[in-house]
Amino acid sequence: RGDLERAEEVARHGLSLVEDAPPARPPALAVLARIVLRSGRVDDALALSMRAMADLEAHGAEEGEALVRLVHAEALAASGNRAEAERAISAACKHLTDVASRIHREDWKTTYFENIEEHAATLALARSWGLSP
Repeated sequence: RGDLERAEEVARHGLSLVEDAPPARPPALAVLARIVLRSGRVDDALALSMRAMADLEAHGAEEGEALVRLVHAEALAASGNRAEAERAISAACKHLTDVASRIHREDWKTTYFENIEEHAATLALARSWGLSP
């Protein structure tokens, strides 16, 4: 079996472990959505990312909020909804800059933007679409 099939199994199992923990669900859903998206099942990935966003808005997230927002923008783009994807990635960038505004040391702020994979990927995706993060 392929790596993506095994990854999806593991992600689905992980999701089953946090179904009763609403703040832990959004990043688990986002991980699963990303795997499903990489498997080429765009509609399923979009549905998962939309569920992750709904859970995020309703319950927040213990961690992984940036990943949830990034994967949602990626799934929207893959589904052909570029305008909505651009709005989503812009909102993701705004979230990152809002959090970063509370970081007072410039070196820590740089680390926050550049050394956390999903943060750097969010900004890079926005730039690649001609948006100003």
